[in-house]
Amino acid sequence: MAIYIDGPEVQIRRIDHTQVELRIYNGETYAPLEPRRLFPLSGLTRYIALLDEELKEKAIIRDLEQLDPDSARAVSECLQDYYMIPKITAVYSAVEKFGTLTWTCNTNRGERSFRIRIDTATSNFSTTAEC
Repeated sequence: MAIYIDGPEVQIRRIDHTQVELRIYNGETYAPLEPRRLFPLSGLTRYIALLDEELKEKAIIRDLEQLDPDSARAVSECLQDYYMIPKITAVYSAVEKFGTLTWTCNTNRGERSFRIRIDTATSNFSTTAEC
């Protein structure tokens, strides 16, 4: 069962790009844990799950702003790395071939190409994309 974290009763430190260590003041320590937003669009600082290696919730942070500043920064930095999405700044080409649309774009992370399958029966784009 997940532990709910409501304030500064824990210490969280970053141990990797997307992993943290959770230390509870009663002496328990959990690591490695990966922070994930339970509401990635509407709850950027609230209800952050800390998942173990089996992707099971070990803890849930109710509000990131209630943690001590160092712990909040550690979790925020991991989330920023995990949810990093390049922003397209220019489209160089979009070529359709054999039901696949290949885009070549410039992003804030450099030039990238990605493919989107086209559903030719309905002329709609598929939700499956590969980079």
